[in-house]
This record gives sequence, structure tokens and C-alpha cells, in this order.
Amino acid sequence: MSARRSEQVPAMTGGWADLARGWEESDAPEGWRAELIEGAVTLSPPPDRHHHHVLDQIQRRLYAAIPPDWGVYQRLGLAVPECESIFVPDLAVVSKRGAPRAEPTSYVPAATARMTVEITSRASAHRDRTTKAAGYALAGVPLYVLVDRWALRGPVVTLYGAPKGEAYRVLSAVGFGADLHLPEPFEMTLGTGAFATRAA
Repeated sequence: MSARRSEQVPAMTGGWADLARGWEESDAPEGWRAELIEGAVTLSPPPDRHHHHVLDQIQRRLYAAIPPDWGVYQRLGLAVPECESIFVPDLAVVSKRGAPRAEPTSYVPAATARMTVEITSRASAHRDRTTKAAGYALAGVPLYVLVDRWALRGPVVTLYGAPKGEAYRVLSAVGFGADLHLPEPFEMTLGTGAFATRAA
């Protein structure tokens, strides 16, 4: 497999339980991310250092804003059976009462997430902008933050909210360097100035 692009395993047949089991049993190379997207297991290569740098900046700010009974999780599977998907966002803010340890599976219902964050790569950008946005909206995830490093007009951070069906409303969009305000229940300002700085 190329380390520069996603690979897709042919779609599985059967019901949701079979699809979810196939995802849990997928044998992804170390460091790669396996997701179930519209019935097919999709593998994405490990992110680059800049991706980790941006992720660290966001995660640090979120910990200061969330209540103690919420968690900020990397690579937690969020299930959306309606579109035969288990997305694995870069970050998911989930109530500890409804997540990881509450179920014996490797995923939780996406509806338990208060917010998801995706940071695009060249390979994932289109999927993050379309398929995942539609899936998170369908699941009723209140807020979706997309850090799009590969946007045509330059890097932009978009905050989506007010999900209805498979669509979100754009609440705010700022270029790297500007502040993004996250509404209740977060009520915080996410500075994006450090996003443009390459990791050491």
C-alpha cells in the first residue's frame, strides 16, 4: 500500500453487525487508520507531523473548556449505522458516561459525540468535506470542526452546526491565524495562529 493515499477494501455484505465486526477485525498496518465508510473498510496512512501539531493545539484548548465528565478522544470509532459507517475522527468530544468503557465494542454511537474534529490530508480532504460531514450531521453531532489544510483558497477552519438530515449550516469559517469561536456548551475561542507553524 502507498503511504501517500488511502486504500479501500471491497464492501462487505450482510447486516450492520457483520459490517461492524468486519471493521473491528480489519488488519490495518501499524499507524494506519481503519474506518468503515458506506459499507467499505477504508485505510488511511499515518498523518504527518504538521497534522499532529495542529491536533495537539486543539486538544490542549479543549481540555481547558470541557466539564470533567467529558473526554477528548483520538481515534475513537463513531458509529452511524444509517449510512453503514464507523468514522474515526481526529478528535471526538464525548461524555464519559456514554462512551469508551460503557460498551465492549471499539466504537460508540456517533450521536454521543458533542463535537468532532477532522484535519484534512491530501488523501482525506474530499471525504472529510463531504461524506464525513454528511454522516456526522445525520447522526446529530451538534458541532463539526474541519481544519482544511488543502482548501483551494488557502488553509481554513470551518465550524459546522445546526445539523438537519445530512446537512450542516456553516456557523463560521476563518483562515489560519484568525480566532474561531466555539459556541455553547464550549464557549471558547480557538486561536489558529499556531496552525500555520510547522512542527519541529
